Formats: sequence, structure tokens, C-alpha cells
Amino acid sequence: MSNSIQLALIALAATCTLACQSGGGTHSGISPMPEDIRGTIEGDAYTSEDGSFSVDVPHPRGTYEHEYMQIAEVARAGGWSVQFGPAGLDETLYRVDYVPMVEGAPGVEIGAVAEPLFARSLRPIEAESGGEAVRAAYEETTVGGHAAIFAAYEHQVPSKRRAFGTDVAGETRFHSMYLVDYGDATATFWVTVPVAKPEQVPAVRNAVVGRRHRDTERFVESMRRNAAASPAQDELGDR
Repeated sequence: MSNSIQLALIALAATCTLACQSGGGTHSGISPMPEDIRGTIEGDAYTSEDGSFSVDVPHPRGTYEHEYMQIAEVARAGGWSVQFGPAGLDETLYRVDYVPMVEGAPGVEIGAVAEPLFARSLRPIEAESGGEAVRAAYEETTVGGHAAIFAAYEHQVPSKRRAFGTDVAGETRFHSMYLVDYGDATATFWVTVPVAKPEQVPAVRNAVVGRRHRDTERFVESMRRNAAASPAQDELGDR
């Protein structure tokens, strides 16, 4: 069964909500993990409130990053989105948007919506941070045996001067994006890796573009689905 353009737009709206409230990965998670999340964390796995999916949290229990890992959730139009990060001094952001198939919606192949979906998702980040995210990779692939589209973007963020003359150093960010077709649902994964030291950029670029960035690939492959779960119908504010 093909994904619909409605699904892509729902995922886009949720992704942009999380991206805009995070600012794209420019601040550290210096507050303890929030206790009032709507989903649940058991062991090192997060499960959405509606029970439709689980993913491994990026940082295992017992680590400093887990204790200070920020979590944001959005539920809307039958879909569920969650973002992990920043986490302590690790400013990497991990997002997933999971949306069940809308019955009766016009179907299109994910290849027809992936590129514009990714580009539109990045626009609020570019507007907030400055600079342009340039596509560095794009390919058809599979995730867990399911058809998927992968894209990677390199984003040069310029330095800024904020109020009271505070300087914020520029950095390079790498965005890894997957759109996965599960047949009865679609999922968009988005991992943003900021790199502050120029000498580290080539190695991170090669890993991201070559789909060898270990933490990103492990997060994407950790998806576990429960198709029988009922989707959430309400909408969540910022966490």
C-alpha cells in the first residue's frame, strides 16, 4: 500500500514543530530529563503514548547524557512525533515522526514526496540559524526490509552576534533523513549532528553520507511497531 501525500504533510508539520522548538541543535541539555512525558521509557526503549511504536533512546540509562536528555513530543492528526536531545553536552538531535495510513487517502510513492518533504522540513532551521543546507546524498534504500528514501544535508551555520554583544560561533551541521514506507504507516527519521571543530568535519561528513554514522543508523534500525495500537488524536504543546 502506498503512502499518501496527507501522511507526508502530517509528518512534515510534526517535524517542523519539533525542529522549530529545538532551534536546530544549538544549546545543551542542562536540565534533567522531564518527568511528565506522555510516552514511557522502560529500560532503554521509548514507547509512544498510543503504543504504536517504540525506539531505543539515544543514550542508555546510567549515563550523564541520559540523565540530562531533553524530550519533546507532539501528537496530531493520528500521528506521533518525539525528539531526543540535547543531552548534557551532546547537542545531537534525534527525531522520529510516525503516522498510520489514512484510509481512503490518495496514494503516492514515497519517492515522489521525499525530496520536497525533506527540503521543506529544513526551511525553518535555515531561517532560524542562517546558512543553507546543501544536499550531499540521496538514494533509494531499505530499512528493516521496508522501502525507504535516505538523504543527507550539510549545513554551514554562520557565527552570530546576539543581544548584549554575545558572540555565537559558527558550526557545521549534518542532517540525516529517512522516509520509510511500512505499508500501513510511514515514518520520518531525522538526526542532526553538529560539528564545532573544522578538523572533524571530513570524518563526520564521510560517515553521514556513507550511512556509516553509527548512532544515527542504530536509532533508525531500532524502530519496533505495533500496528494494532490506536493512534493518538489530541495535540500536545511544547515540553
